[in-house]
Amino acid sequence: MAGITVSGLGSGLDVKGIVDTLVSAEQTRFSPKEQKAADVKTRLSAYSRVKTSLSNLQDVAKRIQTLANKTTRADVTDASLFTVNATSGAAAANYELTVNKSAQAKRLESQTFAASSLALGAGSVGLRLGSSDFSADILGSDDLRTVVDKINASTDASGVSLASKGFKASIITANSGVKVVLEGPSGAVNDFTLSINEGTGSDPTSNTDDSGLSRLAFGVKTAQDARDASVSIKRNGSDIGTFTNSSNTFGADITGITNVSFSIKKTIDAPTEKPATLTVSTVPDNDGIKAALKDLVREVNATMATLKNNQKKGGQLESETTPVRLMASIRNVLASSKDGNTLNSLGLSFSKEGVLNLNESAFDQAVQGNPLLANSVFGDAASNSSSGIAKELAAMLAQATGTEGLLSTRAESLNRVASQIDKDRTRFDDSIVKLRKRLTAQFASLDTTVAQLQQSSGVVAQRLASLQNSGNNQ
Repeated sequence: MAGITVSGLGSGLDVKGIVDTLVSAEQTRFSPKEQKAADVKTRLSAYSRVKTSLSNLQDVAKRIQTLANKTTRADVTDASLFTVNATSGAAAANYELTVNKSAQAKRLESQTFAASSLALGAGSVGLRLGSSDFSADILGSDDLRTVVDKINASTDASGVSLASKGFKASIITANSGVKVVLEGPSGAVNDFTLSINEGTGSDPTSNTDDSGLSRLAFGVKTAQDARDASVSIKRNGSDIGTFTNSSNTFGADITGITNVSFSIKKTIDAPTEKPATLTVSTVPDNDGIKAALKDLVREVNATMATLKNNQKKGGQLESETTPVRLMASIRNVLASSKDGNTLNSLGLSFSKEGVLNLNESAFDQAVQGNPLLANSVFGDAASNSSSGIAKELAAMLAQATGTEGLLSTRAESLNRVASQIDKDRTRFDDSIVKLRKRLTAQFASLDTTVAQLQQSSGVVAQRLASLQNSGNNQ
């Protein structure tokens, strides 16, 4: 009788190979769920890109809404004479501004000295600015630069420095030497007086130049008197008065001008021959809107392309209905009419392929004919029966990308599927571990049984051979 021929620990049975083959076959049962998990991951990734695209479009829509809402603007006919500013709340009006004179500060200039290193001699310099007195003690060894620094650093009785009051002592280059210049803040109220108290010092001649003129006295002369600015103003053709100010800026202190200010830019010594016209208006920022509409065109087309590419055959969201619903919502908002006007009214149109385009010339022509047109279409004009297109688009996109919006709802559904697959995978992996353990035990037992059978078959074979040999000997 032929014996059983196997290779292994006991019987030679390949227990590990058999168990691995059976376990591998069992693991294929989870393959459909692994494929589903990969599909869910792909869809979630695609929706993440869609959300980014929608958020970018929402940002542009918000910007257009802000620009399209009426903003306050101030323009002046003579920009070389004035700078102007108008803030929210300024009423639309025309102002005629006649500058009688500009504000200026008092300025004193010294004689010309050979160099700033020259010592002026001992004594003190006193200044009265407004109702405050300032003084600086001068040493005989102090040069011109030191004297100027001491004047700037001098304080009044309360410890307030002269420089902090807007006063400035300085040295300027003049002809073949230098001069000391003393200049206060602008305005008549900031007129100042200078007083010199000369000391004798150790050298009586140290305080005079070759002509006998006191050095410490600077040889000061008035180069410019302090004065207030004066402006006469008409509002919508009616006089509202003549106003003065120590600075060249007017506005907040004038009754009849609210949230509008202007500043005189250059020196005026006599009334201007022709009044400058300051016009305050409330209009949309049409130049800013046009620039933002270029961004809108880019983001709308990019968003639509993203949705279409994911929705087409073979796309990552081919079987999803969410992209179709989003495209329809965007188109519906952009196709709406406000006060009888549409995107076409501002030069925006869709091609037959569904691509949004902006005709800049048509936009310029449209807002030139009606400066408030962009406000009617995109802004929050009071005459609109509903919000402007920009606000509606931003609101729709905010809802779609919000925590309870279309994208979040679909993402939550897909995440639940992915979570359930993860739980099934954990349970399945546990069952595989148990299966491997059970099969290993079963085939190990089989291995032992086969080994025992193999031994028994050997004994029987030996006995049969012995009986056969006994018979032949007889």
